[in-house]
Amino acid sequence: MLGGVCALAAALGVVGANEGAASAGVTAAGPAVSGPVVIVDMLIAPPGKKDEVLRAWTIDSEKLRKLPGLISAQMHEGVGDSNTFFNIAVWESAQALLDGVTDKKFAIGDSEDYPDGTVCRRLLTRRMAVKGVCLA
Repeated sequence: MLGGVCALAAALGVVGANEGAASAGVTAAGPAVSGPVVIVDMLIAPPGKKDEVLRAWTIDSEKLRKLPGLISAQMHEGVGDSNTFFNIAVWESAQALLDGVTDKKFAIGDSEDYPDGTVCRRLLTRRMAVKGVCLA
């Protein structure tokens, strides 16, 4: 079972420890990262459960869209027979993300709609400049 957008509070270090949360610059004490952040979620649906995963993500996303600090969210679907989705969500800051997912309106842990066997991988990122290739 997956809780509240892949147990986002845990991934941010709010509930328990998570490898990568500290390196992402977000802890229970607050984020060390300044500026906008991007959450990249990879959701892998169990066989035959793509519609259920998308429905659960939609419920969570509708809650998040009502919170301050979320700039945008865009779901991407693998082509062909893929059962993989990628959500890319941009937040004003790591603090806004942390405040949002710990807000009672979001109710982390209330979303039990993801089918058993759903896998979520999450990465907290920020834009970066690469000389001659892209701007931050």
